[in-house]
Amino acid sequence: MKALILYVGLVIVGAVLAALLGIYLEKAISSTVSLIVFLSLFFANFAISWVIVIYIMDGTLRKSQA
Repeated sequence: MKALILYVGLVIVGAVLAALLGIYLEKAISSTVSLIVFLSLFFANFAISWVIVIYIMDGTLRKSQA
């Protein structure tokens, strides 16, 4: 359950960051570039968030620090 909550939290944060960057690029460059960047980041966010959750739940970070 902890992994699911962590995953959803990371996906929400990543989606918000992708949206903010997309809005900025739409104003700065163009809507086409904004859409391409947003969709790339949005879908990559699911995989990246999953990898981060696996590393956190596996304890790899804690083992390397000890």
